[in-house]
Amino acid sequence: AQTAVLLLQNEVPEAANIAAARAVKAHGGRVVLNAAPARNLSGELIALIDIVIVNALEAEFLAGVAVVDTLEGAAKAARMLINLYPAAIVTAGGEGVAYCGRDGRAFARAALPVKV
Repeated sequence: AQTAVLLLQNEVPEAANIAAARAVKAHGGRVVLNAAPARNLSGELIALIDIVIVNALEAEFLAGVAVVDTLEGAAKAARMLINLYPAAIVTAGGEGVAYCGRDGRAFARAALPVKV
């Protein structure tokens, strides 16, 4: 069966993530990594990722620089992470989310207020 998109997470052993990502890539699929919890990733896994999704703490860990948990901080972190990944989504909690891709697309969106 063909898989168009595979979503990985860091709670799964890296060897399993790599095997699954290779299988999907072999059939033309895309691989998304939700890099939680933050941990060091091998170059082998990084090379298979199309989009990384992180929060401010995970972005800080992966990029190696301080990230402020604001919409502006998320946008800056997303721009830094495309040095490692083709595209990055950085969440900023109640502030919103930012996206940046190597293709030049970038945007940030404020979170919508909701009653809890």
